[in-house]
Amino acid sequence: MNLPDLVNQHLGDEQAAASVHLGGDDRVYITPTRTLVYRAEGLLSDEAVEEFSHNVERLSIASGRRKDKFELEYVDGKETFTVPGKRTDNILQSLMAGILSVSGVMDGDETLAAVYRFSELTFVVTSKRVVKHIGQAVWDADFEEYPFADITGLSFEDGSVATSIVIERSGRPERIKCPNEQARVVRQTLEKELFDFYDVASLAEFNTVVAPDEDEDAETESADTNFEQSGLKPLGSGSASQSAPDPTPDPTPEESQATNATSGATATSMFEETEADPIQKPAAAPTDVASTESADVQAQLADLTAVVEQQSALLEQQQVLLEQLIDELSRGR
Repeated sequence: MNLPDLVNQHLGDEQAAASVHLGGDDRVYITPTRTLVYRAEGLLSDEAVEEFSHNVERLSIASGRRKDKFELEYVDGKETFTVPGKRTDNILQSLMAGILSVSGVMDGDETLAAVYRFSELTFVVTSKRVVKHIGQAVWDADFEEYPFADITGLSFEDGSVATSIVIERSGRPERIKCPNEQARVVRQTLEKELFDFYDVASLAEFNTVVAPDEDEDAETESADTNFEQSGLKPLGSGSASQSAPDPTPDPTPEESQATNATSGATATSMFEETEADPIQKPAAAPTDVASTESADVQAQLADLTAVVEQQSALLEQQQVLLEQLIDELSRGR
């Protein structure tokens, strides 16, 4: 990988594990511990490199129409950098790999397979675990992980809008919902990493291998029975009522007729208020056409022609500069 001299100076002994092209000569270089944002020399700025440590407390992404802003919060402050929106996912995957490694969530020999964002849910699949984070932030200390070694079952429940990924730990199911349009690729990624970890070839084989022993089930059932016979009730055992907002009732035929009549009357009134007599075009003023052209008029026309040609040349130069400026702005400068 050919790197700019300024980037090599900032890398030092580290190697760039990933590189994402932002447009022009601008790039993002990601090492195990840092993210380097390289901006080539342009109209808006000189050649520069910004460094962002992966030892973050919180990572957020503010999405715009064409550009996204990465917000990295540290113990002593917050730093940001902006990139084209179409490059965000590629940068996020490499950036999250660095953050999970620095924070100790991922082991040294562990690799990150994919990062998915579903509204306020971040779903990360590595070669050894699943990491889930819920909230506006993409990442902070309030995350939950499912090590592959602790999983005792996996299934998928199809829904009309979302698919539930059912992960069992010690026989207890936990559901993670993802949109149906992304469910297939998420399932393929998760199954591939799980099957490689357990060296199995199918979901049925995987569930057979990780299913808890019957002796453990019997012990758990016996403990639950003894607890119930003791007469004590577990905390939070009261049934919580699930209420859903009453759907808005459909209007009756009489209400529909009244609404339509009101709408028609309003539209008629508006039409009557705006209707007016057609505007009469003023009579064209007579134009006097000079029958002869004097030498002074010809000189003026020649001068005007020269000015127009000069302005056209300036406009062409400005157009070139404007296109370069738009290109630099689209790269998040």
